[in-house]
Amino acid sequence: MIDELDNTKLFQSIFESSVEGILVVDDDGSLLTINPAGEHMFGYDNGELTACRVEQLIQENLRKKHIGHRRKYIKNPMARPMGKNRNLWGLKKDGSQFPVEISLSPAVVNDHSVTIAFVKDATQQYLVEQELRANEAKSNALLEAIPDMMFIHNFRGDFLDCYMPNRGDSQVSEEDLVGKNIKEVVPPEMAREILKTHRKAIKEKEVQIREYTMQGEKGKIVYEARTVRLNNHRLLTLVRDITQNKAIQDVLHIRNRALDAAGNGILIADAQQPDLPIIYSNPAFTHMTGYRSSEALGRNCRFLQKDDRDQPGIENIRKAIKTGTLCKETLRNYRKDGTLFWNELTLTPVYDKEQRLTHFIGVQHDVTDKKKAIQLKDDIRKILEMIAQDHPLDAIGNCLVEALEKHVKGCRAAIQLVDDKGILRNLAAPHLPEPFVKAMEGLAVGPEAGCCGAAAHTKQEIFTPDIATHPLWKNNKEVALHNGFVSCWAFPILSVKDEVLGTFAVYCKTPETSLEAYKEIMADLTQLSALAIEHHDIRTELFTSRKQLEAYAQTLEQRVKERTVELKDTVQQLVEINLSLEDQIQETRSAESRARRSQALFSAIAQNFPKGVIVVFNQDFELVYVEGQELKRFNLRKGDFEGLRIDDLPIFSKEQIGKIREDVNKTLNGSHLTFELEYMGNSYTANSTPLWSDDPDVVWALFVYSNITDQKKVQQELSNALKIEQELNELKSRFISMASHEFRTPLSAILSSAILIGKQNEPGQEEKRKKHVMRIRANVRNLVVILNDFLSLSKLEEGKVQMHAQQFELIDFVKSLIDEMEVNLKEGQELILEQDNTEVLVYLDPKLLSHVLNNLFSNAIKYSEEHTKIKCRIATEGKKLLIKIKDQGIGIPKKEQKSLFQRFFRAGNVTNIQGTGLGLHIVKQYTELMGGAVRFKSKEGKGSTFIVELPLNLKRK
Repeated sequence: MIDELDNTKLFQSIFESSVEGILVVDDDGSLLTINPAGEHMFGYDNGELTACRVEQLIQENLRKKHIGHRRKYIKNPMARPMGKNRNLWGLKKDGSQFPVEISLSPAVVNDHSVTIAFVKDATQQYLVEQELRANEAKSNALLEAIPDMMFIHNFRGDFLDCYMPNRGDSQVSEEDLVGKNIKEVVPPEMAREILKTHRKAIKEKEVQIREYTMQGEKGKIVYEARTVRLNNHRLLTLVRDITQNKAIQDVLHIRNRALDAAGNGILIADAQQPDLPIIYSNPAFTHMTGYRSSEALGRNCRFLQKDDRDQPGIENIRKAIKTGTLCKETLRNYRKDGTLFWNELTLTPVYDKEQRLTHFIGVQHDVTDKKKAIQLKDDIRKILEMIAQDHPLDAIGNCLVEALEKHVKGCRAAIQLVDDKGILRNLAAPHLPEPFVKAMEGLAVGPEAGCCGAAAHTKQEIFTPDIATHPLWKNNKEVALHNGFVSCWAFPILSVKDEVLGTFAVYCKTPETSLEAYKEIMADLTQLSALAIEHHDIRTELFTSRKQLEAYAQTLEQRVKERTVELKDTVQQLVEINLSLEDQIQETRSAESRARRSQALFSAIAQNFPKGVIVVFNQDFELVYVEGQELKRFNLRKGDFEGLRIDDLPIFSKEQIGKIREDVNKTLNGSHLTFELEYMGNSYTANSTPLWSDDPDVVWALFVYSNITDQKKVQQELSNALKIEQELNELKSRFISMASHEFRTPLSAILSSAILIGKQNEPGQEEKRKKHVMRIRANVRNLVVILNDFLSLSKLEEGKVQMHAQQFELIDFVKSLIDEMEVNLKEGQELILEQDNTEVLVYLDPKLLSHVLNNLFSNAIKYSEEHTKIKCRIATEGKKLLIKIKDQGIGIPKKEQKSLFQRFFRAGNVTNIQGTGLGLHIVKQYTELMGGAVRFKSKEGKGSTFIVELPLNLKRK
């Protein structure tokens, strides 16, 4: 029957029913066929592996090496087992590995050489061998270096035999024990316990394990005894000194508890197994990733990166694993639920005593918050650069909103500004629905004006966890709920003077109760919003002021031109009048008769001479004629003066009379005089001319006095206007130059520090970052001081500074100012408060006083060296308050002390120190506004002391 059996069917039946996998591979490594057992063994469906490469069934890291082995076998084919004395592993479709045994056999099919591989799943055999090896190792170790003592007893407890290896420190020898009873060797209580254990071993026929403690010369010794029943009621007891092991177990127990309690995720991978499988993970790893220990064990750590393998840190980790060295990298990992987190992995190799790499310990630290903090700093730096570069306010607002939405999950934000009428106007809401934005536009600031309106009114943050039920949303809850918003948190945007600039609101589509974690971020961005708005307002105000100055200059220039034309017309009229008078004199000379006829006309003209007086003197210095409207102006009568000599005139002083006599004498000698004089607060121009009779000699001196007071006033006004214009132009130039310089310095420092912070994000750079943050704060404060000086000067010049007194406690007030100044102190500087009383109540304006003291403190810090003391002493004298601020600074040159309180004045020894020259000028103005005075004592190179003297109780105005 066998002879008749078709060989093909026989082989096909054997091929398909074989429990071993049979693979037929050509010389190129392609699978020509594989039997069902092989497909099942590797986890593939029927026919799925046909025409695939055989290397698909081998670990990826061994595929290149296998190709070399396969080519070598083709050159010398023979039937033999593969990988003798080596552990071979197959790769299943699901990526898992399993041990295999492979036998190779060459064959020829259809004139083509092929290799037939017989594959057997050796998993069970591998496990059995592992167990056998472990047992064999234990047995060998026990036989080669057993540390135990062995005793054989009968059921009564007599020592029948014993073995005590390396017990040089024992006081009892083996010969001493044999034949004795346990009761003769150990204490009674221990003997009873041992015999009880013997009886239990005989009865239960199981190994009995007990621990005993004995007192040795060096302390307590712990023994572990294992008792087992032998034949004929004999018992074998193995006794081991476990004192050291007990201590080690206690330490290991504590360390294991510490690993389990550690806040960082800890993984241990077996470096002697293929693909470094995880053999331990602590609870913190589960908390961090969401993967239970059972889900992580046996897998490589790469499963945490999922498909995100294109990371530079992974290549560095591969190199460290290959070289067995320490490395530290930051990777993008993914939790079980798919969410991304940043993992700072420290990989440490572990070597045994023979310096063989046995394990890798991975310590995982979730640095997601740190990464987000770095991103937030980058966003803040970008916004600061936009502010410094004068970007539009709405663009800066959009960046602020986007930064907040990036760092606060599942929210939408908006910035609104408060206009002059107390109405909220939208500035930035790039991602809010348009109907909702329109609904929020135009709300008035008030205690019940919604979440934002109430925040602006109270100057405090307002949190509404449930819009549907909160009373602040009664008028707008429908539009909020319609757009999916159920909670809101609004922050007021406050200026450095605690004035409301607007609001920063966050809207969430879930009932948020845990936004407290983001409060610091929202507070920082709100403060940055205030800086951007104030910077924009100041820039706008400067632009407006510049335009006003230009307009005023143009108007003033036009007025000067108009007044100049008027003055020229007046002068021309005077010239014409003088020419007319000369013509009349000439006519009188040539025709006396006609002069007599015109005498009446001349008298009428003289009597009505506008805004002046005509006087004629003879050769004896007598007034022969006086007439003009100015006589009426001073209530004088011509009859009181005609016929009087110059020396007898009662209305002039001796000096004036001497000057008149001199002018008359010059005119009588033929001179024509023109000059100006002042009389009783009026200005006059005088023109004199000699008068002749029929004789060739001069007989009279004619003086025409014209009142030019109005013209003088116009001329003075024009001169003053020109001077004011020059001063304004100079002030504008100095202001723009100083503002540009003083703003540029702190802004440059802020920008450079922000850039350095962005570059110093590595661990260990905390002190440097803190230093730059402090530098930013100090320069922002300097910038605020400069702006306050300019704004204060502007308000003082315009008379807008009002004093608002109120009662407050001075000592705590000054302490708070000193605390605020701590950030500006140089290294080693101390700002010390000294007072006679623990409490001083005053009735003053706290804002003005704060500005005065902040300026004096700032100057003392600025002009003093490091490691110096600045003292502030508060004392009272009767109804007066004295505040003395003493420093050890550079002092003020004596010759410049008289100019110290002038506007824009700066001493010659501080030109290299930042300042505006306005601070002390404003201090003096504010102190005087509160009814006080400020004085100082200073010596160059020794320091200065400023004394502010104020009334304790300033009466209400």
